Amino acid sequence: MRVLIATDSVHTTAAACDYLEPRLNGDDTVAVVTVPADEARDAEDALNVATARLLGRADVRTARLDAADGDPTEAILAAPGLAAGLLSDRSYLGFPHVFCYALLNHGAVSSSSSHGERVAYGVVVLQTLLGEAAEAEPSELRAWYEELGADLSLRGLGADGDDDTLDAVAADVESKLDDAALTVPASRAEIARAIRRVERLDADTG
Repeated sequence: MRVLIATDSVHTTAAACDYLEPRLNGDDTVAVVTVPADEARDAEDALNVATARLLGRADVRTARLDAADGDPTEAILAAPGLAAGLLSDRSYLGFPHVFCYALLNHGAVSSSSSHGERVAYGVVVLQTLLGEAAEAEPSELRAWYEELGADLSLRGLGADGDDDTLDAVAADVESKLDDAALTVPASRAEIARAIRRVERLDADTG
């Protein structure tokens, strides 16, 4: 069993642990994610409770999503990739962030989009790359992001959407990948095809 707990307080974590303790068998994985609110210590304590209560009963993995300028929106946009990385393999952590930083080399991306939006785009590209092994349908995932207000297209992120830019982004991503970033090997051409599919999702829904 794989479980995700989203919490911002000791009380929420304790309630989740009360529910989970009799249901865990030692082979389960529990990921605990928090976005600090006014008191950062509350978030740390919320994570610590899960570790103390569930250690030995499950593989407990914790992560803190720090909100930029006190706004949790960016952290929420990046959360699916982080949560999936905690619950499965490092692709969900590595690839979207490699993609995020590769995008910064193109157009006005750094001033036109947030870190969370760029990571979100990378998550959708990763799901497209994984094909049948994907844990989410790319079009549904993209629609969910857009409901949160993210414009997940190259132009929306601040880059040109032409073929030259798309191919250059794919080349930058490939050059920055290492074995830990993507467990399913992907060539520059495969990354470019995945980006094109994501861009077509924009055309299909626009």
